[in-house]
Amino acid sequence: MNKMKKIILYSTIIASLLTLNSCSEEELDLTNPNTLTVDQFWKTPDDAQKGVNAIYAMFYKDGLWARWMYFRLDLTSDEGYSSSPWTELADWTRFNYVNYNFWEGNGVTFRDSYKAIFRCNQVLTYVPEIAFEDDAQKQQLLAQAKFLRGLHYFYAVEMWENIPLVLTPLQPNDRPAQNTKEQVFAQVEQDLNEAFDALPATWDAANTGRPTKGAAKAMLAKLYMQQRRWSDAKTAMDYIISGPGATYSLAANFKDNFTHTAENNPESVFEIQFGDQRLGGTDEGANASVSNTRGQFFAPRGIGWSDGQARFWLVSLFKQ
Repeated sequence: MNKMKKIILYSTIIASLLTLNSCSEEELDLTNPNTLTVDQFWKTPDDAQKGVNAIYAMFYKDGLWARWMYFRLDLTSDEGYSSSPWTELADWTRFNYVNYNFWEGNGVTFRDSYKAIFRCNQVLTYVPEIAFEDDAQKQQLLAQAKFLRGLHYFYAVEMWENIPLVLTPLQPNDRPAQNTKEQVFAQVEQDLNEAFDALPATWDAANTGRPTKGAAKAMLAKLYMQQRRWSDAKTAMDYIISGPGATYSLAANFKDNFTHTAENNPESVFEIQFGDQRLGGTDEGANASVSNTRGQFFAPRGIGWSDGQARFWLVSLFKQ
């Protein structure tokens, strides 16, 4: 009897092992049923608004305006330099590029630039198919995505010149080809002009920080000046200086431009809304930081990291 039980037991174990062995990889590759897919998400005006808000969230990432964008723009310009003991970091400001995979100097900014562009492309691809009761609201959401895509492509092409011009959401295995700087600039111009048409002249207080018609014209002027299209730049600037968008003025006290107590003052054309209400990490979590580290980046040693300094001629101008 015991011998028969053992035979049955061994047979059962062997059968179980054979069953496990025959499982396919597809059966083991499980998908989280709580994860939203593209097909599930882009359905309502609220989804569209959340998608646009997700683009703004990219301003607070390390590779962009939370930290490293200042390193790329300020310290490689005539206005700044670096004498950081972090040699590879300082070498980038001297255009002594040895390692193009240097994460802080290059990789993270490239990654976050294209993450922001991807989010813009999602909005511009999926939101047109969503039904809105208020079409003006829909057009304003699309216009914000176009403005922000134009902004991110403007800085990306200035830093890397021949870059992929991607206008639809990429898939993981996509390998887009490079485009010329002129092609990217042409797309930036188109995005900003189309954004201008649908953006409002002003926003209410609850929407402070979203681009206006004036912001679109100012970015166009910046684009034209980079291309030495002086006449086009003047026309764009005329809109916000003497034309219908002339709602800006110099602050009564110029120091108001350098303090957190006078943000979004009359000089502000487009201003990122930083804050210190959340001082966590820069991940994708709900409690991710909305602050930046620019002050600490430039502050003298003992107070900050002192990875970048202003050149003396600039300091002298400020003293005057």
